[in-house]
Amino acid sequence: MRNIWKILIAIVLCFLIFWGGFYVGQKFSVLPEGFLNFQSNFFTGKNLSLFWEVWNILNNNYIKKENLDQNKAFYGALEGIVKSVGDDYTEFYTPDEAKIFNEDISGKFEGVGMEITIKKGLVTVVAPLENTPAWRAGIKAGDVILKIDGQDATNLKLQEAVRRIRGPKGTKVTLTIMRDEFSEPKDFVIVRDVIRVYSVRYKNINGIGYIKINNFGSNSVLEFSNAVTSLLRDGVKGFILDLRNNPGGFLEAAVSISGWFLKRGDKVVVEDFGGKSPQRIHRSQGPSILLGYPVVVILNNGSASASEILAAALRENNNVKIIGTKSFGKGSVQQVFYLSDGSLVKVTVALWLTPKGHIIEGKGIEPDIKIEEEKEEKVIEKAIEIISSQI
Repeated sequence: MRNIWKILIAIVLCFLIFWGGFYVGQKFSVLPEGFLNFQSNFFTGKNLSLFWEVWNILNNNYIKKENLDQNKAFYGALEGIVKSVGDDYTEFYTPDEAKIFNEDISGKFEGVGMEITIKKGLVTVVAPLENTPAWRAGIKAGDVILKIDGQDATNLKLQEAVRRIRGPKGTKVTLTIMRDEFSEPKDFVIVRDVIRVYSVRYKNINGIGYIKINNFGSNSVLEFSNAVTSLLRDGVKGFILDLRNNPGGFLEAAVSISGWFLKRGDKVVVEDFGGKSPQRIHRSQGPSILLGYPVVVILNNGSASASEILAAALRENNNVKIIGTKSFGKGSVQQVFYLSDGSLVKVTVALWLTPKGHIIEGKGIEPDIKIEEEKEEKVIEKAIEIISSQI
């Protein structure tokens, strides 16, 4: 009998402890000031019910019921919340879009192998990747994709266009293409394949190492290391670092690659959180193997984010010359938050500052020597001339 009482007392104590902790947690929860009030006043009760009011109005009155998709409406609402901040780089990705985002970072996916953009509401080919299905099918830079598998492709979001074009290896996709030289659109039937996008390309140009970094992805540091090792084995005396049309990528990759050129401890970039927390300084960790080699960096308007960080770090620490045209000016830091259903939110959390404290955002990096982008040969010739004068 005594044991039963002990058990009952223990159960009561557990109950009191649990509810006491729950009450304290609710009353003194460590959350941003005003969060609970904002949450209770806006995202619950009357205001949240407006979402369902609108949905019910559509559901009961809209003539094309087949176009109503509750899942799509829900994600659209989330996208609207994120878009409301008015920042082009703070974005919401549905699970399908997040999958594409992760594939792009990994550098490996199944599709046709071309870079596309949205220009004046039209899906436009930036360039087909060499030796890919798109390249072999005759797709060219500047081609406008009017239809994807017979469905209108105008006014599509970029991620939606990419999602429709990509697909499993061995399957077909039909792209209806309009080109300046065409009198009418033509269909291109392309068989999808595994596409491997290499972040780094390189070659030896008469004793000077040419390295083109296309993006700062998960394999960039290893590919860059392999490129440098091969070029040094060839006995090159200087390096051209081509960052044209490099939209950026992982900060860590840019910092790591900068370490090949800078002294250990040199400042690479500063993250400024607008006073919300102390600035974060990223410094070179070496290996400094290329320190002392003549280097020229090439930029253009497509060079953004991590590309600008690397270029500024080399110029402000080592007085490396930058040639080409002014860079894009994306000097902000995005952090990716993965959600429970596979979707994600990419949020701008800080601004980049160069080692000397200059703001990149909206300003870009002016080259030391301006050479128009279309003069491809002159850009490389000038880089070689600068390096040759320092050897």
